[in-house]
Amino acid sequence: MGLQLPESPGEVGRILGTVVPQPGLRLRVPCTRPLPQLKPGASGWGGGERRQGRGAFPGRIGAKEVAGKGIHLVPHPGPLAMASASGHLAEVQCRVAELHRGTDPEQQRRFYDGWAPQYEQDVGVLQYQAPKLAAACLASVFRGPPEDAVVLDVACGTGLVAQELHAKGFRHFHGVDGSPGMLELARQKGLYQELKQCLLGRGSLPAPEDYYDAVVIVGALSEGQVPAEVFLELLRVTKPRGYLCLTTRSNKSNLRYKAHLERLLDDLERRRLCEKVAVQEVADWEKATSEEESLEGSDSIPGTVYLYRKPAGTSKG
Repeated sequence: MGLQLPESPGEVGRILGTVVPQPGLRLRVPCTRPLPQLKPGASGWGGGERRQGRGAFPGRIGAKEVAGKGIHLVPHPGPLAMASASGHLAEVQCRVAELHRGTDPEQQRRFYDGWAPQYEQDVGVLQYQAPKLAAACLASVFRGPPEDAVVLDVACGTGLVAQELHAKGFRHFHGVDGSPGMLELARQKGLYQELKQCLLGRGSLPAPEDYYDAVVIVGALSEGQVPAEVFLELLRVTKPRGYLCLTTRSNKSNLRYKAHLERLLDDLERRRLCEKVAVQEVADWEKATSEEESLEGSDSIPGTVYLYRKPAGTSKG
């Protein structure tokens, strides 16, 4: 149950079970939902001037400052109190949780189309690290001038991965995604020479065999989204000696998917169709969408970056 707005400073004391501090002193208290800020007045809550503040993720501890006889309530400045223009953290977490519960590709396409305008704001609120981590991993081992490489960005979304790779010197990008709304925002970034709509997992990628110097897929390999077997298509379109960079989450609800993905990768490596270059386990991948998903003592979930190389003289088969 959320903390109800008290009628007076004395009421705050009753709710907190303590004496309200004297002016100038501060007391941190739990908050479970957004509360308005109130500007102190001559008596009670004062002239009723209100500005909307934001609280913490339900079930976790946020903070309010209680000071002076006017009882000035303000949001905690830490990351759990941050808000995007599309809503506070709890709303974003609910939206992402809803996405991961879906399985129908057409329903997911509509979801992403509707989410596209606020997508980057929302993943910013979640402190989503995958695009930056994947780009850093690929750039750290890439051989040759990055400005000459052609990169295929699979499930490119609004272009966050291309943006990170561009900052590291890569200049040539092709992108595919299932959402026209996401593709339009990616197009507006001006980084891609080619963008195509493609529902991943349904047939072949719209790309030639043995063509790309690097292929990346970030954020899409997870339960209820893109099947792990799409990696075979990524391998097909990668040049011999080219790189494949992929990510997945390591939260509880995605562990079965992750285990299946790793069995597939191990099998392909045994068949000498790809070579493992690096695996990076990351504790703070993004904010959890529920307490059950988070690591003990943390409000984040873990994730993994995988980097593989296609050996010379190999193909999909």
